[in-house]
Amino acid sequence: MNSFTAFRFRLFIALGGVVLLGLGLVGLAAASQPAALQPVIEISPGLSPQLSAEEAISIATTGTGTNGDVSAPLTVTNVHVIVMANIKEVEPNAFVDPGARDGIVWVIRGTGKFVGWRVPPGAQPITGNQGYVVVDDATGQVLQMGMP
Repeated sequence: MNSFTAFRFRLFIALGGVVLLGLGLVGLAAASQPAALQPVIEISPGLSPQLSAEEAISIATTGTGTNGDVSAPLTVTNVHVIVMANIKEVEPNAFVDPGARDGIVWVIRGTGKFVGWRVPPGAQPITGNQGYVVVDDATGQVLQMGMP
Protein backbone atom coordinates (compact mmCIF):
# COMPACT_ATOMS: atom_id res chain seq x y z
CA MET A 1 0.00 0.00 0.00
CA ASN A 2 1.51 3.36 -0.97
CA SER A 3 1.44 6.38 1.32
CA PHE A 4 -1.42 8.07 -0.58
CA THR A 5 -3.66 4.98 -0.21
CA ALA A 6 -2.74 4.69 3.47
CA PHE A 7 -3.65 8.37 3.97
CA ARG A 8 -7.06 7.90 2.27
CA PHE A 9 -7.71 4.82 4.41
CA ARG A 10 -6.84 6.67 7.65
CA LEU A 11 -8.93 9.65 6.59
CA PHE A 12 -11.87 7.36 5.82
CA ILE A 13 -11.55 5.73 9.25
CA ALA A 14 -11.24 9.13 10.94
CA LEU A 15 -14.27 10.51 9.13
CA GLY A 16 -16.18 7.30 9.78
CA GLY A 17 -15.50 7.70 13.48
CA VAL A 18 -16.79 11.27 13.39
CA VAL A 19 -19.94 10.16 11.60
CA LEU A 20 -20.52 7.34 14.07
CA LEU A 21 -19.85 9.66 16.98
CA GLY A 22 -22.21 12.22 15.45
CA LEU A 23 -24.94 9.62 15.00
CA GLY A 24 -24.45 8.48 18.57
CA LEU A 25 -24.92 12.01 19.86
CA VAL A 26 -28.06 12.50 17.77
CA GLY A 27 -29.50 9.27 19.16
CA LEU A 28 -28.61 10.30 22.69
CA ALA A 29 -30.18 13.74 22.21
CA ALA A 30 -33.38 12.21 20.81
CA ALA A 31 -33.57 9.73 23.68
CA SER A 32 -33.27 12.53 26.25
CA GLN A 33 -36.21 14.57 24.86
CA PRO A 34 -39.20 14.79 27.23
CA ALA A 35 -42.29 12.73 26.45
CA ALA A 36 -45.12 14.49 24.59
CA LEU A 37 -46.83 16.97 26.84
CA GLN A 38 -50.43 16.31 27.74
CA PRO A 39 -52.84 19.19 27.13
CA VAL A 40 -54.10 21.18 30.08
CA ILE A 41 -57.79 20.37 30.65
CA GLU A 42 -59.80 22.83 32.71
CA ILE A 43 -63.44 22.22 33.66
CA SER A 44 -65.32 25.21 35.06
CA PRO A 45 -66.59 24.64 38.62
CA GLY A 46 -70.05 23.11 38.84
CA LEU A 47 -70.05 21.64 35.32
CA SER A 48 -70.44 17.93 34.60
CA PRO A 49 -69.77 17.36 30.90
CA GLN A 50 -71.25 14.33 29.13
CA LEU A 51 -68.34 13.88 26.73
CA SER A 52 -64.92 12.77 27.86
CA ALA A 53 -61.90 14.85 26.93
CA GLU A 54 -60.81 12.12 24.50
CA GLU A 55 -64.22 12.17 22.77
CA ALA A 56 -64.28 15.97 22.46
CA ILE A 57 -60.73 16.07 21.08
CA SER A 58 -61.55 13.30 18.62
CA ILE A 59 -64.60 15.22 17.38
CA ALA A 60 -62.52 18.38 17.00
CA THR A 61 -59.90 16.62 14.91
CA THR A 62 -62.16 14.54 12.64
CA GLY A 63 -63.97 17.35 10.88
CA THR A 64 -65.39 20.73 11.59
CA GLY A 65 -68.25 20.88 9.11
CA THR A 66 -68.96 23.95 7.03
CA ASN A 67 -66.77 26.32 9.06
CA GLY A 68 -63.51 24.71 8.05
CA ASP A 69 -61.16 21.86 8.68
CA VAL A 70 -58.42 20.90 11.08
CA SER A 71 -55.90 18.68 9.33
CA ALA A 72 -54.15 16.03 11.37
CA PRO A 73 -51.95 15.98 13.21
CA LEU A 74 -53.42 18.44 15.66
CA THR A 75 -51.35 19.06 18.75
CA VAL A 76 -53.83 20.02 21.46
CA THR A 77 -52.37 22.56 23.86
CA ASN A 78 -55.34 23.19 26.15
CA VAL A 79 -58.97 22.29 26.62
CA HIS A 80 -61.64 24.28 28.46
CA VAL A 81 -65.09 23.10 29.42
CA ILE A 82 -67.27 26.15 29.92
CA VAL A 83 -70.81 27.48 29.55
CA MET A 84 -71.30 29.05 26.10
CA ALA A 85 -72.28 32.40 27.64
CA ASN A 86 -68.79 32.63 29.18
CA ILE A 87 -66.81 31.44 26.15
CA LYS A 88 -65.08 34.81 25.62
CA GLU A 89 -63.33 34.31 28.97
CA VAL A 90 -61.19 31.59 27.41
CA GLU A 91 -61.42 32.43 23.70
CA PRO A 92 -61.93 36.16 23.05
CA ASN A 93 -62.50 35.66 19.28
CA ALA A 94 -65.22 33.04 19.71
CA PHE A 95 -68.85 33.75 18.82
CA VAL A 96 -71.42 33.46 21.61
CA ASP A 97 -74.36 31.53 20.19
CA PRO A 98 -77.50 33.21 21.63
CA GLY A 99 -79.51 29.99 21.25
CA ALA A 100 -77.03 27.96 23.30
CA ARG A 101 -75.98 30.42 26.01
CA ASP A 102 -76.58 27.94 28.83
CA GLY A 103 -75.11 24.94 27.05
CA ILE A 104 -71.78 23.36 27.99
CA VAL A 105 -69.08 23.56 25.32
CA TRP A 106 -65.56 22.25 24.88
CA VAL A 107 -63.05 24.82 23.64
CA ILE A 108 -60.09 22.93 22.22
CA ARG A 109 -57.03 24.96 21.27
CA GLY A 110 -54.02 23.61 19.46
CA THR A 111 -51.49 23.81 16.69
CA GLY A 112 -51.74 22.13 13.32
CA LYS A 113 -53.21 23.05 9.97
CA PHE A 114 -56.45 25.00 10.32
CA VAL A 115 -58.37 25.83 7.15
CA GLY A 116 -61.34 28.22 7.25
CA TRP A 117 -63.93 27.82 4.48
CA ARG A 118 -66.19 30.75 5.37
CA VAL A 119 -64.80 33.25 2.89
CA PRO A 120 -66.36 35.42 0.18
CA PRO A 121 -67.12 33.70 -3.13
CA GLY A 122 -63.97 33.23 -5.21
CA ALA A 123 -61.63 33.88 -2.26
CA GLN A 124 -59.02 31.38 -1.15
CA PRO A 125 -59.55 29.55 2.15
CA ILE A 126 -58.00 31.15 5.22
CA THR A 127 -55.25 29.02 6.78
CA GLY A 128 -53.34 29.14 10.02
CA ASN A 129 -51.03 27.00 12.11
CA GLN A 130 -52.97 27.46 15.33
CA GLY A 131 -56.59 27.84 16.29
CA TYR A 132 -59.51 26.53 18.28
CA VAL A 133 -62.56 24.34 17.83
CA VAL A 134 -65.76 24.61 19.90
CA VAL A 135 -67.66 21.34 20.45
CA ASP A 136 -71.17 21.19 21.91
CA ASP A 137 -71.15 18.84 24.89
CA ALA A 138 -74.80 17.77 24.51
CA THR A 139 -74.74 16.91 20.79
CA GLY A 140 -71.06 16.37 20.02
CA GLN A 141 -71.36 18.77 17.08
CA VAL A 142 -68.69 21.26 16.14
CA LEU A 143 -70.20 24.70 16.65
CA GLN A 144 -67.36 26.82 15.40
CA MET A 145 -63.70 26.96 14.51
CA GLY A 146 -61.42 29.95 14.62
CA MET A 147 -57.87 31.18 14.19
CA PRO A 148 -55.47 32.15 15.69
